[in-house]
Amino acid sequence: MESDLHRFIKTLPTTPFLFVGAGLSRRYYSLPSWQALITIFIDKITNGDPVGWAKYFQSYGPDYAQIASVVEQEFNKKWFNTPSVRTLSPEMMEAVIKENCSPFKAEIASFIISHSQINTQYEKEIKTLKGLTERNIAGFITTNYDSFLEDVAPGYVSYVGQEELLFSSIQNIAEIYKIHGSVTNPNSIVITAADYQDFDAKAAYLSAKLLTIFLENPIIFIGYSITDSNIRKIITSIVHCLSSKNASKLSNRFIFIEHTTEHTPPKVSSHTMDINGQLIPMTKISLYDYSELYEALTMVRNALPAKMLRMFKEEFYHYVLNGQPTKNMYVAGINDERVSDQELVLAIASPDQLGPKGLAGIEADELYKDIILETLHNDSDEILTYAYPKIIKQTNKLAVFKYLKAANKPYPAIREKTKVYCFDDLLSKTIKDNRNKKASIPRSIHELTTGLDYQDLSALNRVNFDICFLSESEINTDDLYSHLKLCLESNPSIFSKETKQEVKTNLRRLIRIYDWLIYGNK
Repeated sequence: MESDLHRFIKTLPTTPFLFVGAGLSRRYYSLPSWQALITIFIDKITNGDPVGWAKYFQSYGPDYAQIASVVEQEFNKKWFNTPSVRTLSPEMMEAVIKENCSPFKAEIASFIISHSQINTQYEKEIKTLKGLTERNIAGFITTNYDSFLEDVAPGYVSYVGQEELLFSSIQNIAEIYKIHGSVTNPNSIVITAADYQDFDAKAAYLSAKLLTIFLENPIIFIGYSITDSNIRKIITSIVHCLSSKNASKLSNRFIFIEHTTEHTPPKVSSHTMDINGQLIPMTKISLYDYSELYEALTMVRNALPAKMLRMFKEEFYHYVLNGQPTKNMYVAGINDERVSDQELVLAIASPDQLGPKGLAGIEADELYKDIILETLHNDSDEILTYAYPKIIKQTNKLAVFKYLKAANKPYPAIREKTKVYCFDDLLSKTIKDNRNKKASIPRSIHELTTGLDYQDLSALNRVNFDICFLSESEINTDDLYSHLKLCLESNPSIFSKETKQEVKTNLRRLIRIYDWLIYGNK
């Protein structure tokens, strides 16, 4: 039976952003709470005095930022005067000495890094969350300093601190916004009263930067208390950017995850947050097991991987801004014969799908690879019409029978240029003249390749050369295919400039032989 949680998640219009708080760091990395973290450094100041925390709490009450300010001053003084307090790595020490980083923040970063260890109890949850980053999560916003999100979403682009976020061309997809800093840059950590004052002073600019995300994506707050002051401040600044009418549109996009202490079924309910007298309705999901949320989120997915969408969006942004495509973007002119006057074609593909310069720029070696590995996804008529004319100018020897056989139209001129009408046409004069001298070699591909180290190019080349001395009847095409596949997969760069020419020549000849035997010998 479908749960309320699943029914609700199915109503989300797009993939969500996750706004991640300290609760997830405590859950998955077993990191201390803010109070516990500061207490660790108070203990270093007071030499473990059990009432050390009380001294600061009684003086400054629940103002943790002010407590952190005082602790930073006292800790830094002791750090410079007491070598035994220092625990920094050489890299972190260099940040303090050369980059004027606060020892307090550097030690906090060092502590978090050294204690960021996966809680094995939640390995399954983490694995499920990691799987969501492919297509089901648009991105992350977090006030956490640790690197959990970078670990769970490899390939996502991280922006650390307000400055980096404000002055970057963010794409709002496959990105991580660490608005309170990161352990990778201790100076960026927001923890003291002065840090928060600076953060609040720029809050309007940050809100404007994040506004599009809040307008276009559901925002799932996870790892926070629903009363968290940081979240209230951020929501307040976002709401201040909008009229009351538009602010109300955000309400169905705010989703708070409330962690329960009892293992009960997830509950979906309404909640209202008072923002300076303006009531902002939102959805609250109460649950014990986060994996139930993650599994529900699998129902909301992008058609393409998030990282691919980000790459495309960034490339297109730069193209519109600068008028010049990057090496990863291929643009056809308005007079391209493949595009009619009434069509606009947009293609997203990896370089091995379109070639490094687009269809018209496919290189001969890409065709050789495609014969065996099927790395190209263009139809044969396109390849013969747009790629072949350029390639044939560079070489008159080409594996082309696969495309001729699959093409919808005949290409008599191309067929004529191959000048291959029998098996011997594929062989050099040297090979044909020296067949008798090679009569003693094993007479099958299986025997020739047994025990072959495919990454030893010298040994591989000798075998490839010897195979060419086999007669047509001695060549088992299945064995030849398996051999060629291993050649290419074991040596992805075998056609590079660094590879000896004879190695490439003998491999290309074998692929032409396979191409002829399978597709041309009719």
